[in-house]
Amino acid sequence: MKGKKSSDESFFTFHQFHNDFKANAVDIELLWQGIKRYFLTFDEWFQDRELYHLIGFLVDCGERVAELKTESERVDSTKTDFKNYLRVRIRRQVSCQLDELEYRDSRIKKLLLLFNIQTLLSTQEADMRFPFDRYKQEKWDIEHIRSQTDSAPAGIDRQEWLRGIKAYFNGSRFKGASLEREQEFASLATELLAQDRIDDGFDGFHNEVISYFGQGDVSWRDQLGNLTLLDSSTNRSYKNALFPIKRARIIDSDKRGVFVPICTKNVFLKYYSQSVIELMHWTESDAKDYQQAIGQILKVYLPEQGEGNE
Repeated sequence: MKGKKSSDESFFTFHQFHNDFKANAVDIELLWQGIKRYFLTFDEWFQDRELYHLIGFLVDCGERVAELKTESERVDSTKTDFKNYLRVRIRRQVSCQLDELEYRDSRIKKLLLLFNIQTLLSTQEADMRFPFDRYKQEKWDIEHIRSQTDSAPAGIDRQEWLRGIKAYFNGSRFKGASLEREQEFASLATELLAQDRIDDGFDGFHNEVISYFGQGDVSWRDQLGNLTLLDSSTNRSYKNALFPIKRARIIDSDKRGVFVPICTKNVFLKYYSQSVIELMHWTESDAKDYQQAIGQILKVYLPEQGEGNE
């Protein structure tokens, strides 16, 4: 109500009203009526599940709440008109060709957020809501599904990587020769972790594990089909982990009731993959199916996809 910007301090609005009161520059009754109108508007937006998600997305993209409120109160405008207006604003935020997106393109984060939101909206029976508060507080960001393997972890990241390898292989459910090989990996990881400095033998061991999982570097590493959303703390601990280890951690978090974005969980469970031959690898085929699913879910917001289309 006082034009507070994101850069203003937390009590900006309070101080502005306090100054008005001190100067007798405001009619308290009229002010209270205005506050109640704001509250009723916000309550309506919250109670309407679709409005909650559409407005929540736009606010995260930087749209001003005051402008959205003004539009919602436009004379002769219906709720349907307002929702259509919001959809037009959303289309402007995510207008792109999915095939042309690369890691660090600012539109990717918006697309992945909208993908989660639209997935929830399409599941009316579940009546779930996207937790925008956690999205903001936990600083969710973009994470590679298939890890960046062009260089081995360095420094303290090596310890985190080895602990992940040790935990994964110690819990292996394989049998026979595969089990023996994975137990050997677990033992080697334990030996390296016991060193004062994890230098000797690490690069060779890292290359062996990469080869075992078929996780060599790929040309599509930074494309949309290899990217998903994770909170910042999880992202830091996962960034060097291989796909099967990330997958195991996601499943473990879900079992323990830790919130995992629905589309992130679906990715690691390979729900979008048309053919699931190998659960322990994220392949180019998986990435293409996942990107196609994003395009399908978001088709009402995206321009026509394909060569020659803007």
